[in-house]
Amino acid sequence: MLQELPEELKDFADVFDEERYDMLPEHREWDCKIDFYDDNKLPKPKKAYPLSPKEREATKEYVKSELKSGRIRPSNSPVAASLFFVKKALKPGQEVPDLRPVVDYRGANAETIPDRYPIPLMEQLLEIFKKTSDKSKEELFITSLDLKNGFWNVRIREGDEWKTAFSTSEGLFEYTVMALD
Repeated sequence: MLQELPEELKDFADVFDEERYDMLPEHREWDCKIDFYDDNKLPKPKKAYPLSPKEREATKEYVKSELKSGRIRPSNSPVAASLFFVKKALKPGQEVPDLRPVVDYRGANAETIPDRYPIPLMEQLLEIFKKTSDKSKEELFITSLDLKNGFWNVRIREGDEWKTAFSTSEGLFEYTVMALD
């Protein structure tokens, strides 16, 4: 893949490295913390949802892949959410949709203290950009990026992983990184 990179991107080849893509990130000060209102009042553990044969096979593949990467690990957590699948949108020429794993964290979310960090309004952000721009207001550039699985770059705070546990036909597992569920 790296040989196929356009010349202008070769200086940034390390960000396209597939081995690096699967590496588990280090713990950092912005790890995802999960604080329950009361650690003595835990969400009730949920059983694995019944799945179709195709979904059971997808579960096996998902668990195998995520265990290998270190993004999940076996768990003995007292809590457990259920994993299920949703169909992805069809790609051009595709007849059967791919499946995306989803974990039903509604029970855990109800017991989790929400992060109340204020998100600035778009108008405020644009005003800040205009004030700090070296160029005239007409030359302001804003870029939007969609990082593939970017949430995998944020670790779950050490000691909170058990709060992400989910049950499958393959067993009980917990995330070590943020998941998009």
